[in-house]
Amino acid sequence: MRALNARQRAFVFAIFEENPGHGALAAAARRAGYGNPDGSSTARTMATIASRLADDERVQAAITEITKKRIRREGPAAVAAINEIVSNPGHKDRLRAATTILERIDPVETKHKIEVTHKADHTKSALEHLEYLLRLGTSEEALLAEFGPIGLPRLRALLAKPIDAEFTVIEPSVEDDIAKQMENL
Repeated sequence: MRALNARQRAFVFAIFEENPGHGALAAAARRAGYGNPDGSSTARTMATIASRLADDERVQAAITEITKKRIRREGPAAVAAINEIVSNPGHKDRLRAATTILERIDPVETKHKIEVTHKADHTKSALEHLEYLLRLGTSEEALLAEFGPIGLPRLRALLAKPIDAEFTVIEPSVEDDIAKQMENL
């Protein structure tokens, strides 16, 4: 309320004095001193003024502040009404009133147990990463740094695809035997 000027404060208080309904905000604005002093402002003009006032965040905060104070002030009357209902065994809302009291005194707590299982195939991810790096032409040193001296050969072995082909066994010739013997000398 302190953020408002005197007329804005008067508008906020007038809102609570007017009967709710069509034109109530315009009437509250007129009561707060907005519009022409002689009262010649049109209903449309007053509605525009009231709308602008009601859209102001400071005015909205003041309305909320007054509303909360009035609700708190009515607390004892509300408690008395609930006590009256709960005390009357034949009242149709007795159970609802009792439930309301119990929920306020000891709120119902709901507990949820959520289990999340995440299964990641790290080998598959590492193979995809290795294939990508090989397509980029990454150096052997960088691959070793990325996968380690044990991991890189393991991944390469998994990455190797068997080749389906036909083959013919070639018997070594005498010339091949002589060349091997020459190399061993």
